Amino acid sequence: MYFAENYEQAKQLSQLTLTTLTQRKISATPANYLIWYTYHSDSQPELKQDLDELISQDQPFTNERSAEICDRYFGTALHSNALEETGRRIEAAVGQLLTLVGEAGQQTAGYGEKLVGYAGELSDSASAEDVRSVVVNILAETKKMAEQHKRLEGQVGQSTREITDLRENLVNIRRESLTDALTGIANRKCFDDRLAEAIEEATEAGEDLCLQFIDIDHFKKFNDTYGHQAGDEVLRLVAKSFTDNTKGRDLPACYGGEEFAIILPQTTLDDAVNLADQMRRSVEGKKVVDRGSGESMGKITLSIGVSLFRRGESADNFVARADEALYTAKREGRNRVLSEANLRMNVSVAS
Repeated sequence: MYFAENYEQAKQLSQLTLTTLTQRKISATPANYLIWYTYHSDSQPELKQDLDELISQDQPFTNERSAEICDRYFGTALHSNALEETGRRIEAAVGQLLTLVGEAGQQTAGYGEKLVGYAGELSDSASAEDVRSVVVNILAETKKMAEQHKRLEGQVGQSTREITDLRENLVNIRRESLTDALTGIANRKCFDDRLAEAIEEATEAGEDLCLQFIDIDHFKKFNDTYGHQAGDEVLRLVAKSFTDNTKGRDLPACYGGEEFAIILPQTTLDDAVNLADQMRRSVEGKKVVDRGSGESMGKITLSIGVSLFRRGESADNFVARADEALYTAKREGRNRVLSEANLRMNVSVAS
């Protein structure tokens, strides 16, 4: 994150940021302020390039675009701060609830002590007037207790609802922290966590586990030719193809840039290769058209490497073999699937 060198510079950047938000009619949320402050600071050239392209095309700065940029450039920090803040609020709400419960207990105990005292005032020799006075006092205390109970019940209900809302918010933040905002599939953090789990499960059950590494061929050239927004659409299209062709415990994920990975539990190497080729053909068969001009932007092709988990090996070795197969596929001409078995035989398949 960028920090200004002095007060005057920070003040100038803040003024520029607020002016931009006002002129472009962008909500002055913390996330939007952070994005445009960073834009004016020139501290992240790629972010500035994305926003310059958006400005040049006179595109609106939507909530979706804001979320995508936040996830791409500040995702980890923002989610970490949000989780911490929500955790503090839950702790405070629980503390308030415990205080209310404690007050209710004290009031109930006090009411019980008064009833015992009033009972002691009643005896066989008590006059009718004494009995009437005790009954009046008991009724008054009971009414007071009922009012206090009703007030506490409302406060407890409000605290309970707040805790429920905060817990749901916590779940959503955690889900968002594991999801790529642009494509809607798992992000790198989710991939790393799930791969460790999948390796442990496969080891314990003695089941097959495969991994696909996927790269969009010549994506940088496509981005440079048609722009980042067209590139974003391609990333979404490719990610959707992965989700359409996987199921159950399979996990498609963004690994970095235009590179994806798919974890395939309970899947043989041959089945993983066949699935990879099915997805490659599916993407290649789609027409990519410029929405504005209707001009064809060519076809999108994928290079894919596949590896099979070997019991006892590290996650790094497992990933390295899929990565090696992927880059061998790219060196051999792209638009093909290559598995670790093909590397050993020095032949390619599904080309």
